Amino acid sequence: MGVPVKVWLGGEGRHELGGRVLAPPDERPGVIEALLRRVERSGWHVLGVTPWRHIKKYATGVHKAEERNVLGLVLTAAEQGAEVVAFSRDVDSDPDRGRRVEAAIEKAAQIIQLPAPIAIVGGVAKPAIEGWILALSGVRDTDDMSRPRCAQCMTDHAIESSTQSFVTIVGKAALDQLPPGCDSLRTWLDRAKQLPLVVHGVA
Repeated sequence: MGVPVKVWLGGEGRHELGGRVLAPPDERPGVIEALLRRVERSGWHVLGVTPWRHIKKYATGVHKAEERNVLGLVLTAAEQGAEVVAFSRDVDSDPDRGRRVEAAIEKAAQIIQLPAPIAIVGGVAKPAIEGWILALSGVRDTDDMSRPRCAQCMTDHAIESSTQSFVTIVGKAALDQLPPGCDSLRTWLDRAKQLPLVVHGVA
């Protein structure tokens, strides 16, 4: 195999990004890396990560916050030489955030393509990354849950709120048998299929 594909990760914090956001950092994976490993096990490595709060916002001609964040993350990844950028953004209680993030992904794909195209594996987690973990555990209709309902459901299913617990659930989940009502996760996983195309040189 040739040179590993370089992947840049973005997310809210430790659950998404793993030990790389700690001080000192380590290479324990978070949910985003664990999901990508389920899609393509090898042939790539994590070049770096950016927690959402540390994104250097893209400023040129852009005034919408989510757009500036997504463009800023993708630009950072491109400037560092990444070939793939993968991220999730919690919706929380903002009903319009999903639409704004989707619009930002479209714009980033159009304008950040130098020196070479970068694959964008991004999307919103509804209502947060815990919703994806519940869906991966077989719970249905997680996209429609409020944040408090999601937290209660985590308790009801005895799911420990820790990065290691989440990564273990990702590793055991049947990704081809997800329950109904988790379209945000399905969309993200569909986009993650770009990774093996890049790894095997067919993108």
